[in-house]
Amino acid sequence: RFQEQRLHCISDGSRPAMDLTKFFEDSEKKWKYWAKPPQTSSESKSIKDGAIKEFSGHRDKVRTVGWNCHGDKMATGSNDKMVKLWKMSSTQAVAELKGHTDAVWQLSWNPTHPDQLASAAKDSTVRIWDTRLKKAAHNIEIKGLNISCSWSSQGNYVAVGNMKDVMSVIDMRNNAKIMKNMKFRFMVHSMSWDKSEKYFIITTGNGTVDILSFPEMTPVHRVEAHTGHCHCMDLDREGKLIATGGGDALVQLWDTSEMACLRSFERLDSAVRAVSISHDSKYIASACYNDGFQGNPESRIDISEIKTGQSVHTEVSSVDIVDIDWSPVNNLLGIGGFSSSSRNKGVVSVFGAA
Repeated sequence: RFQEQRLHCISDGSRPAMDLTKFFEDSEKKWKYWAKPPQTSSESKSIKDGAIKEFSGHRDKVRTVGWNCHGDKMATGSNDKMVKLWKMSSTQAVAELKGHTDAVWQLSWNPTHPDQLASAAKDSTVRIWDTRLKKAAHNIEIKGLNISCSWSSQGNYVAVGNMKDVMSVIDMRNNAKIMKNMKFRFMVHSMSWDKSEKYFIITTGNGTVDILSFPEMTPVHRVEAHTGHCHCMDLDREGKLIATGGGDALVQLWDTSEMACLRSFERLDSAVRAVSISHDSKYIASACYNDGFQGNPESRIDISEIKTGQSVHTEVSSVDIVDIDWSPVNNLLGIGGFSSSSRNKGVVSVFGAA
């Protein structure tokens, strides 16, 4: 056992004496590698102790989940061709938006309007919904199997991508007319705008984050973000941070002012399918799915503190998690996926301290 006095290894003359005092913190006389880890905040403890609330309604795989800008409604899209709306006050859907004739792959709410929702489906259409009326205000035909969409930060545009990596931009100020089509020579996984709508951001199958000028769509900057596919990304509400998730099982956090990597999170053990930054930019959630060992597949969701990098909570589930999204007003995490053991029945849930 180490004593408080300084210790020296006695030399026999053939070797210099070993000074062990460098391993002590002089101020407290403590072994420095025994330092206590950073204290967990009360907010992080409430997340750690959070519970799952389950909802029911989709008959097939849930592909996408997202909250509106007020955080009082959550929408999901599914292979059952349905868009459903949910509230925390009920475990049943509060509304169904019908019209698509094939799987709904992605949804995007208008960041400036709590009742406007875009849905991209494999039926070669994009629908702009007025959720108050439960009707589509616009039904835009776009060739191809549409699998991604994003509503711009100021609400002026909607971008849609299909399986052949053709992207279309819809001008919402001009009666939802298509203003641009662009074919990429590589796989595009996700897309978004910066806060000013002057830059368009995509993640690619090459593992990069590409920044393009908008509306010209000329390359401005490219970041080699992941060694595998860069599957997903999320921007924080202030537009200062970008989180990316890749096929290399890493989550990377980037500073948008210089596109410098601020932190890497290595908590997952397979390709990252979804990533989301909390409303106050304090937490980052990420999700993956793997086939497991001995036929025991599982999904994992990791929630970590952005400032310290500490993991706050890990949720392990037999459900195949496809998408996650933090509420824009509190620490509630929407989750969408399906249960392969129940004929791919859709799963919708919310994690957090409600």
